[in-house]
Amino acid sequence: MKEVRLEIGAKTLLLFAICYLPSAICLFAAGEPMGFLNAGIGARAMGMGSAFTGLSDDSSAIYWNSAGLNQLRDKELMAMYGNLFVDTDYSFTGYVYPATTRSGINRTFGVGWLHLSSRGIEKTDESSVLDTFKMTDDAFFISAGLRIFHFISLGMTGKYIIQKIDDFSGSGLSFDLGGLLDMDSCKLGINFLNLVSTKIGGESIYRTLKVGWTLNLNSLIKFKSDKERPELQQNDEELEVKPIKINTNLAVDFGYTPESLDPFKVYTGAECWLADKFAVRMGWKREDFRNSFSFMHNFTMGGSLKFKHFQLHYGYILHEKLNDSHRFSMAMTL
Repeated sequence: MKEVRLEIGAKTLLLFAICYLPSAICLFAAGEPMGFLNAGIGARAMGMGSAFTGLSDDSSAIYWNSAGLNQLRDKELMAMYGNLFVDTDYSFTGYVYPATTRSGINRTFGVGWLHLSSRGIEKTDESSVLDTFKMTDDAFFISAGLRIFHFISLGMTGKYIIQKIDDFSGSGLSFDLGGLLDMDSCKLGINFLNLVSTKIGGESIYRTLKVGWTLNLNSLIKFKSDKERPELQQNDEELEVKPIKINTNLAVDFGYTPESLDPFKVYTGAECWLADKFAVRMGWKREDFRNSFSFMHNFTMGGSLKFKHFQLHYGYILHEKLNDSHRFSMAMTL
């Protein structure tokens, strides 16, 4: 009899966490089980409205599209943190290791840890608060990418997922399969998420298909040299001013989750790098087509600073029902 009571209590806690936690309202998108897996990682990608399936050119490809890992030429360490709401933290740590065989085959490996934690959740009965408890979700990633031809790459990611709610815990395995067609200025990415679905807490993780397209535009801002401006010449010496390179990425993603009540999703984003040192970006996404439309409540933006071996990224995400959230991430080449 004691065993039955414990089982009912665990299920009650799980139902409470999914239905009533403020963080769960946002992260369990459209009521999808293990919705923290859909919250996105990397301040750069989040600032672009999560339109990153076709770009995936940094260590966050572990999450967005493992086929993109082959674009990295150096070992890279990445860390992200976001305080989503009161007592709710969201973080990711990842490492990518590129390896090229003697025959020239380009293959890249990556590992990552995604963590969500909500603290101070009240456990109550009909009349009073009994105690507080903690909810944590963790996902451990192992990824591999392989370049098949000079313009085609494939990738696979294995995920081990753990959920803990007070005394309840559950775990399971899932796999993603990605592909990337790289035609220099144009890229097409595809990612099949949760191909092998698993049950955690009695519910299966939904399968999702994402397709992303990215267009890269390069331009130069040129300045007149002193040779073209005789009034500035001194002692026949010329002071050449180097042009400033502008690198722009335009991206759009489409998502389809057949098991969801709201299966269709759209993500768009753009980023502009100035002299490969500074970046600004903005994006927009729509993941819930059943409710009323609001452009500003789906808007994202961000920026970056790049040093020789170190990058800092910031992302700002507007929410319709909850407080806006911030993402901070860093990447270091080793």
